[in-house]
Amino acid sequence: MKRHNWTWVLCMALLAGAPAVVQAYDVYENGVPDVVKPIPADNSCWLGAAADVLGAANWGDSMTIYNTMMAHFRDNQNVVMPGWSSVAINWWLINDGLNPNSPDYQPNLANPYTDVTIWNRRLTNTDYDNLLGELNNNQYVNVAFATGASIGHEMTLVGGNWSSVHNPAGAPQLSVWHDNQGDIGPPIGPDDEHNNIWANGNFPGSAWNLDYKNDGNPLHYYDASGATILCPGKVKPKAAMDSFDVAWYTDMDANGNLYPTFRSAGSNYGLYLDPNGSTNPSWVTEANSANNPKLLLPNQAQQNQRKQIYMTVDYIDRGHSGDPSIKILDPNGTSYSPTSIGWDATGGQVLLYWDLPSQPAYEDVVFPNSDYCNLYNIKLVGSTSTVKDWDVATYCPEPAALTLLALAALALRRRR
Repeated sequence: MKRHNWTWVLCMALLAGAPAVVQAYDVYENGVPDVVKPIPADNSCWLGAAADVLGAANWGDSMTIYNTMMAHFRDNQNVVMPGWSSVAINWWLINDGLNPNSPDYQPNLANPYTDVTIWNRRLTNTDYDNLLGELNNNQYVNVAFATGASIGHEMTLVGGNWSSVHNPAGAPQLSVWHDNQGDIGPPIGPDDEHNNIWANGNFPGSAWNLDYKNDGNPLHYYDASGATILCPGKVKPKAAMDSFDVAWYTDMDANGNLYPTFRSAGSNYGLYLDPNGSTNPSWVTEANSANNPKLLLPNQAQQNQRKQIYMTVDYIDRGHSGDPSIKILDPNGTSYSPTSIGWDATGGQVLLYWDLPSQPAYEDVVFPNSDYCNLYNIKLVGSTSTVKDWDVATYCPEPAALTLLALAALALRRRR
């Protein structure tokens, strides 16, 4: 995807003696899909925006992704519900792109976009400039807007000029979008261009509004109320994901309520058992579970055979570092800290790895606080959890290796 550096464009214009005013630029040119809703009046703008960035990140055809989401996020009357692209992106990644039992399964992309960052706040002109910076760093950005009488709108940001705070040369206050509503604004090829309005003038921290119809009418100003950023993250090894993979994430019910739930997959799902004979992961109920929740992972006991456990945790925002203090506890009460801890470039997602000396009958994953059980809920005002989702996979490499050795020995015996 071709990208421009606005500062470079401006400097070249000045050197050439041209006017300092330049038109808004499209950071990604045509690199981001532009899903247009087949029914403009429905509530699926958040699904179209989610499909735009997932398609741009090479997870698949954006329209196919959009249709998959459309089939899921419906109420009891089969009507598409309103929502947030962060929820849709997360749901699709966990249930399709990172689900070994899905036909859309795509593990180990060359540059995996699995870290979803959520800004759930009134955005300012500084936030807008930061989002342009995200585009220049090969991230993908959706912005949510409050629209007065409407329930809201969400679009994919693909470019624009810096705000007046960071644009002393006076370029137009314009931003460039892929709008699934059907190109309401003046199109630039496949793009829409809208005027940015800074509520408090040319001062840092002023609120960001969008003149959606470009007519200067304040009744048509949309308030930028949040952003979802799809960033490169971490991916567990394919062998582990294909073996036994469990995710805890947020879904939406037919009433529009968000709730955390499990997704289990892999070739060994349904074969491993917990002490109660269940094949499903479950939360352990005990006195201190509110403060240190425990996840019970089914397993198949095999002594003297190593056990590898991989876990990704996606936080709602970046900037984390260090040890997240997640432990593995075996039936004997032995606690294991991660063998290795790897963060993505922004500190928004971590990959934990354990190498156990033997495969116990089951494992407890012990979390440091209730955030990992309750998860972040964008619908709840004041939701304090910092954890958006996590995904754990287990793999025992020795049995496969032994099987290969046995087959080789059998072939040798037959040749003899």
